[in-house]
Amino acid sequence: MPGDNFSRRVARAAAVGGGRSYRSQTPVVWYATLLAICLLGVGLVGYSRYERLNGVATPSAAKSPTAGNEWEAAVAVDVCGKIVPYALTDTVNPQAAYANIGDGVVDIQPQRSPTPASYEGKHAVLSGFLNPEGVVLTQTSLRYPGKPVRQKATTSTTTSSSSSTTTTTAKSKSKSKKAASKTSSSTTTTTTQPLVPGPAITHTNGQKCGSQAAVVQVKTWPSPSAKTGTLVTSNFGAIPLKNGELITIAFVPHNTSILKPPAAAVKRVSQFLIVNPAGVAPSTTTTTLPTTVPPTTGSSSTTSTTPGGSTSSSVTSST
Repeated sequence: MPGDNFSRRVARAAAVGGGRSYRSQTPVVWYATLLAICLLGVGLVGYSRYERLNGVATPSAAKSPTAGNEWEAAVAVDVCGKIVPYALTDTVNPQAAYANIGDGVVDIQPQRSPTPASYEGKHAVLSGFLNPEGVVLTQTSLRYPGKPVRQKATTSTTTSSSSSTTTTTAKSKSKSKKAASKTSSSTTTTTTQPLVPGPAITHTNGQKCGSQAAVVQVKTWPSPSAKTGTLVTSNFGAIPLKNGELITIAFVPHNTSILKPPAAAVKRVSQFLIVNPAGVAPSTTTTTLPTTVPPTTGSSSTTSTTPGGSTSSSVTSST
């Protein structure tokens, strides 16, 4: 019978599709997939926000600075695997084309110099920054200022005196007596002297870091985000200064990893590149003072007649 056969087929298909135990199982895979999609979305949003706030530092494409540029780079000194923080002084000279603005960050502005051409193009090299800092870098040696020390404080004492007179009158006598007294005071002033660089420190090729002989080397990274750098083993002073560049002057054994400049310096350079990616120098504004016109001097006359018939006149001048 056709109807009976159809009913049997439906019953057989229902049995193959699963029973009550199958239908009661939780779809773990579906929920896990949904959770993974949500976590991935949250992670992408967080990463996007981080990139927006921190950005990827991108130096300008120019190869050398001009008077119209302001660039920043970071320079550090690595001796035997440790950064020497006092090797580069933090003295800022407003007229310096390459000014150390702290943390070993070099602010490069040739326009600050009275002769910008001396610091532009091929003249923008590492030695132009190191020489005013008191750092001498050669193929075989490295010399830099020692740890800052404070000179002995000076003490000065100022003494002042004052006198007073006291008059005493006795009751039984008409005479009076005068007595004089003196009072003195002193003030001591102590002046604290500023820190000054200590005795210079020199490292020469062949001196040891631990048990290994060390040599002078320089490593550069093209940007704060660069993972790999370039090792320079000669002609150090001629290394070009570039926007966003990281430079470490090292005295370490051969085949030893060289440290990047400190994180604080790298962060400052990275933030500068985000704010000023084109490396444009700030414009200089010339203020013209108003012209002062000297006051004019005039005179006025006044004539008055008195009741008696006499006449008087007066002249008043104004400035």
